[in-house]
Amino acid sequence: LPGSGRSDPPPAGRYSLLREADLIATLIARVSGGPVHLVGNSRGGMVATLLAARHPDVVRSLTLISPAVPDFRLVGERGADARLALVLLPGTLGPAERALAAVGPAARAQGMAAVCFGEPEELTPADLAAAEQEFARRATLPWTRRATVQSLRSLIRAQLRPGRWSFTAAARSVTVPVLVVWGTRDRLVDVRLARRTAASFRDARLLVLARTGHVAQMERPLATARAMVALWQRAGVPQPRTDQRVAT
Repeated sequence: LPGSGRSDPPPAGRYSLLREADLIATLIARVSGGPVHLVGNSRGGMVATLLAARHPDVVRSLTLISPAVPDFRLVGERGADARLALVLLPGTLGPAERALAAVGPAARAQGMAAVCFGEPEELTPADLAAAEQEFARRATLPWTRRATVQSLRSLIRAQLRPGRWSFTAAARSVTVPVLVVWGTRDRLVDVRLARRTAASFRDARLLVLARTGHVAQMERPLATARAMVALWQRAGVPQPRTDQRVAT
């Protein structure tokens, strides 16, 4: 996605989940030669849902892993802190960027492990060192901190958007089979949203994984892969040959 990983930011800094959905749909049409099995995690799950709704011709099935769906419940215990929405206020971009700059790569790696993983103690020193190196590399890119804040802003705007391209409306228009995967220890998007999220789609199945956090594909790769293969077969895809293996 623009501004993520090693990708340049979008033109004029216009971060938008709708634009990202359209961009990926264009990429799929150019590269795949046919519809694909689309998988999205967290913010990517929101983008993938919008893509499937706006461009149904390029999607064969949809897998959402802890999608960052809106949470409007008036409860004390929830996933992401509702105060994050304060970044939408005018004048908060600079302070938010400076706050990010004050956190070093090692601390960011440790924080990522604590927030995203259900069992952070299972991560090895090599895992944390790799994450630290990646955070240090990204810190050298001139747009990294702004991209982090602007991506969060665009996600919150999408969560608050009413009408046709709200998450609920988009989900209802998706016609392909859907798999929703969630971890019981997700600290970012509350697992109590899982059933409601799956019920938003016409044809969806839900897999909830114990002791798992926000990134089931990393913590429980085999269980996640098996569920995805079952979804693909239900979508009419032939079984893999016996000499093929599912990557874990």
